[in-house]
Amino acid sequence: MHMHAFGGNDADLVSLGVKLLESVARAHAFLDGNKCVGFYTAAAFPDINGCVFAPPDEEKVSRWVEQLATHEIDAPRLTDLLRPYIVTPPSQEKSPERGPDAYAFVQ
Repeated sequence: MHMHAFGGNDADLVSLGVKLLESVARAHAFLDGNKCVGFYTAAAFPDINGCVFAPPDEEKVSRWVEQLATHEIDAPRLTDLLRPYIVTPPSQEKSPERGPDAYAFVQ
């Protein structure tokens, strides 16, 4: 991602993931499933970058995504809500490479 377009030097992994979710969910590129694709894309983003997304529960996150898509909350608010659930594993430097099936839901 181009850092300048998505927050400049102040952008971090969580805010970039939320911007990705927001872009996909609000773009209406698909007849159905824009929020779902946006969520799965954003959920995979931390993992691709060496972190883990461990959300509190499905219903809460689903509600937040819906609120973002309908402009009830903005990207900075969702970033604050999700930040506690993005963690760096203690053994990040020893983590195995991801295989092509790691993100089968994107195919």
